[in-house]
Amino acid sequence: EVTEHDLLLKNQQISRQKKYFEALIQNSPLAIVAVDNDNKVDRCNSAFFLMFEYLEREIWGKDIDDFVVPDDLKAEARNLTTAVEQGEMVHCVRQRQTKSGKLLDVEIFGVPIVIEEEKIGTLVFYNDLTEQKRLLTESNKLQTAIEQSASPILITDIDGKIEYINRFFLELTGFSEQEVLGQTPKIFCSGKMPTDFFASMWKTVNAGKM
Repeated sequence: EVTEHDLLLKNQQISRQKKYFEALIQNSPLAIVAVDNDNKVDRCNSAFFLMFEYLEREIWGKDIDDFVVPDDLKAEARNLTTAVEQGEMVHCVRQRQTKSGKLLDVEIFGVPIVIEEEKIGTLVFYNDLTEQKRLLTESNKLQTAIEQSASPILITDIDGKIEYINRFFLELTGFSEQEVLGQTPKIFCSGKMPTDFFASMWKTVNAGKM
């Protein structure tokens, strides 16, 4: 027989579980929004408001795609929503926009919320990759500039072993990349190149021509 005390304990347990999961969502570094089966906003966490610049009252009960999806991506976003509606988990990287119109590169996870075999909504996670992609682009530009440089460039680790050497340095010395990687710059004094080559090279370097 279920007593009133048993019901009270059960309700307390459910209440604690609810607060626990709400705290997980609210304190997540990822932007999270829960939408119902009509794709209308039910709740968002603080990271979502911070990322997309909206207030809760501005988007609550409204279609999330109307606020964060750029116009030219709305058809594709609808397809993603349909996939989640059919019980699929969606994972992709797309652009989304903030209230001010700023475009963000975000990693998106769409997860169906299913209770007792009934889908009641969707949980959407957004991970902002904008800064990461900017740094990667800058890194690629720098790598290209070094590789295409008309100056000899090599990079060593803290032990003086060569980790990188650009194409011009290889052409200048006649070594292959396989021969020098993991070696120290002393390899260039191994006798493969004539002694006057290095004297000429350092003269050029000191003259600021290399």
